[in-house]
Amino acid sequence: MRILVFGGSGAIGRQLLPRLVAAGHSVTGATRSERTAQAWRETGLGAVVADARRADDVEAAVAEAAPDAIVHQLTDLGARDYTANARLRTLATRAIVDAAAAHGVERVVAQSVAWTYLPGPGRAGEDEPVSTDSSGVGALETAVAEVPLGVVLRYGLVYGPGTWFDVDGAAVEDARGGRLADRRSAITSFVHVADAARAAAAALDWPAGVVNVVDDDPAPLGEWMGGVRLRRRPPAATGARRRPAGPRGEQRPPPRARVPPRPPHLAGRVRRARGQGSEPRRLRPGHATGSVTDPEHRWRTARPVPRPRG
Repeated sequence: MRILVFGGSGAIGRQLLPRLVAAGHSVTGATRSERTAQAWRETGLGAVVADARRADDVEAAVAEAAPDAIVHQLTDLGARDYTANARLRTLATRAIVDAAAAHGVERVVAQSVAWTYLPGPGRAGEDEPVSTDSSGVGALETAVAEVPLGVVLRYGLVYGPGTWFDVDGAAVEDARGGRLADRRSAITSFVHVADAARAAAAALDWPAGVVNVVDDDPAPLGEWMGGVRLRRRPPAATGARRRPAGPRGEQRPPPRARVPPRPPHLAGRVRRARGQGSEPRRLRPGHATGSVTDPEHRWRTARPVPRPRG
């Protein structure tokens, strides 16, 4: 299958691109950066340079790549500018859907979020409405619904390498600074970045609709915060500060690197059989985001998620 990926340089996209290639797909990434495009080409990927906010750029990218499917993993949160992110969701998704229609692309898989359900009793399922506030989620999901085989992935809070919940991520910095103290009781669902990428790849074979891509164990944010040692990533060896001298002026050996452990709620690493390595998984193997290898695609089963408080 020929696949065009928007957002391939993000945390999820970086894990998604090699996964798609390994599955035998012909993959083209769309990026605003010529430097990123060149790096992709050097690894054998196709690449097009396009600003996803510009409809003309998106249309040209789709025309050049001639994809069978489009995967939309775009966000604009590098500066934590939620207005810019909402604008990207609205403009880019509209442009992608219009370009798909113009070039006969019937499958679009798009990233959304699982924490915008309307307040109410109990947990919210995938068939329930989401907020149409300024986040751009409503506009994104409405646009994708126009595509014959449009799949919306409502991700939980994404953790793992390159995310806000990484060792030195923005959420950890907020916890260190005490800026999450008033949200300790907020209950939400998480998903590992590798599982999010795994879901996006699997969704290329799913029927149209909305899917919650979350774990089975929503928990208070305070539970995650309680498991975080608020220490920064150990400094690299190069340029590290010298340890105080030991007896007779000998240099003391460097301390053993100490990386904050995964919080209890996010400690989902399930070791595979000996000799097969390991991959990040959820707390319980076979549950939710750990079950992409299940031929029945358990993600298709409704995953109720916590509602916001009214």
